Amino acid sequence: MNLQLVKLSEAYRPQLNDMMAEWLSLEQDFSPWSIRKNDYRDFDYYLAHLEQKEPQGGRVPDSVFFCLDTNRNMFVGAVNIRHYLTSSLLFTGGHIGDGIRPCQRRKGYATAMIGLALEECRKLGIPWVLMTCDRDNIGSAKSIRNNGGILENEVLNEEGVWEQRYWINLSGTPGALFPEMLDVVDENGNPTGMVVSRDQAHAQGIRHRTSHVWLVRFRSGKPQILLQKRCRTKDSWPGCYDISSAGHIPAGVDFVPSALRELREELGVEVAPEQLLLCGNRHIRKDRVFHGHPFHDRQYSRVFALILDREESELTPQPEEIESVRWMDLDECIRSVSRNSFPHCICPEELEMVKRGLGCQLP
Repeated sequence: MNLQLVKLSEAYRPQLNDMMAEWLSLEQDFSPWSIRKNDYRDFDYYLAHLEQKEPQGGRVPDSVFFCLDTNRNMFVGAVNIRHYLTSSLLFTGGHIGDGIRPCQRRKGYATAMIGLALEECRKLGIPWVLMTCDRDNIGSAKSIRNNGGILENEVLNEEGVWEQRYWINLSGTPGALFPEMLDVVDENGNPTGMVVSRDQAHAQGIRHRTSHVWLVRFRSGKPQILLQKRCRTKDSWPGCYDISSAGHIPAGVDFVPSALRELREELGVEVAPEQLLLCGNRHIRKDRVFHGHPFHDRQYSRVFALILDREESELTPQPEEIESVRWMDLDECIRSVSRNSFPHCICPEELEMVKRGLGCQLP
């Protein structure tokens, strides 16, 4: 078996005609949809509209490849790789749509073709690949599993058919079985309809949302804020002092529910939504290298303060996230951060935003 993924061109017109004529004579509804959405016999139009170049009408940019058996000089199938996901594709559809022409099925081509498609996903910078298939499609499920697919769950699609959702980790980072998926947002923090993994957002500098919560208490009439020290195993800013509680907002979730979840998971703090004091919104843009990998952070962050008079010993820091916590006078923290007196990833502008939100006078 000698297979190669190729982009369609005039040189492959005979192979396209041969495959599509056979396929359409036997089936009308097959995957990938992208190769049957237009009439292949009108070749110039078909080629010009084969791929989605820009997001439009709920569709995302994609790449279409045909699987060429170089020994026989024939197309045996095709794959459609979506560069991003929408909320709908995150539910069912995934990154890759694939199909093998009827006369070439059950010969191992699907497993090999998916493997080649995953290499293209790596080139596109997609660290986590979602693939889905009907629950009763045993062959497709086997081909996905043969390429490292891990079943997350089964969902009922709009047609009443159960679909299986598999994730394939291309990030090279061991540990998590499934990715953290984030909404891509515009400059005002509004979801665009596209969804990416956290890894992809940081690798490609894609704007996403975060919530920041600063715990505040008062001593002798002066505000103190709680700092957390990040674990040294974190993928960014290891061993640095940071916001009391902060986190990425999962796709489809809003700022406040996410902030409350992070407080509960990171510090063991349970509060009501109305206890969060909104201080403002911030744009964050940072480019660094951590553990030898580029890290491009583009955040739209909503900043909250939470008045909470507790001792450090009364908090339960999440051990895999937080090494320790400490209270510090707010004014002292602003000065120390501005002078970089200790390792941190805190913006002094955010501390000043919190102070304004508390109604305190800036130094």
